Amino acid sequence: AIDHAELAMHSSQQPDWAALKKIIEVMEMKNNMDWVMQHYSEEARARLAERGKSWTTEMQVKAEQDWKDLIRDVDAARSAGLDPASPEAGALVERWNRLIEAFTGGDPEIMKGLSRLYANQANWPANVQKPVPEGFGEFMKKAAAAHKNKD
Repeated sequence: AIDHAELAMHSSQQPDWAALKKIIEVMEMKNNMDWVMQHYSEEARARLAERGKSWTTEMQVKAEQDWKDLIRDVDAARSAGLDPASPEAGALVERWNRLIEAFTGGDPEIMKGLSRLYANQANWPANVQKPVPEGFGEFMKKAAAAHKNKD
């Protein structure tokens, strides 16, 4: 992004505002990732980096869509007043667990870091968008607790 902006500046002597905006976004993303990674142990960061080597763009697109779909479905269930102990809520918990498993690979050290990250939401930087709507976590915790002994 920086190379593109420099090239645009040299070729036209006019700032390429889109390129500059992209540079800022990339820098903010880097800062956010640095902040996120503080919640993971050195061991977990190394394991995440190793897992990232085999992570493809297609896998990322699918994971993002799967999370969007789950968030939408949980939000709809909450809005409809679905009982967290219902079989439908249990199916949402299963999907949630599969998505978390896909991220952590079942690694307990990565899971600890993820748990620390979400336990620290009150201290997230202002520019970090919360990934789920208000009440999502509370509903999913109730549903998970209700279905824990049903497995």
